[in-house]
Amino acid sequence: RAESSGNENLQHLEYLNADFNFLTEVPDSIKTLTSLTELSLKNNRISELLPGLATLTNLKKLYLSNNTLTSLPLELALLRTTLRKLDLEGNTLLMPPRHICASGVHAIMKYLEDMLLSKTSLSLEVVGAKLEE
Repeated sequence: RAESSGNENLQHLEYLNADFNFLTEVPDSIKTLTSLTELSLKNNRISELLPGLATLTNLKKLYLSNNTLTSLPLELALLRTTLRKLDLEGNTLLMPPRHICASGVHAIMKYLEDMLLSKTSLSLEVVGAKLEE
């Protein structure tokens, strides 16, 4: 009998509420829950989001209020076509800047996408420069 992680039973899970659980990080295994449309991680102690969260391509609502986040992973921009609600209230975000966050989910996603594209472009330029030498 094959060993299992237990997550195959959750592959159709669409809503997960992990509010008030004293979480300091988002478990890496959450990226296997690809049917999630709503994820609530409010009122925890999460200080960093892993880029793997961007694999949740069906995610429409992400609640992260009242954690200790200071930045968002650029890869979150990969959810720009599906994510409609992003609650970041009560975090001390430095990136994206406060004025971007105050402008709403579309502005946040645009900022992250622009930053991701410029980072990718810069990486390609650096790689290209090394190839020319």
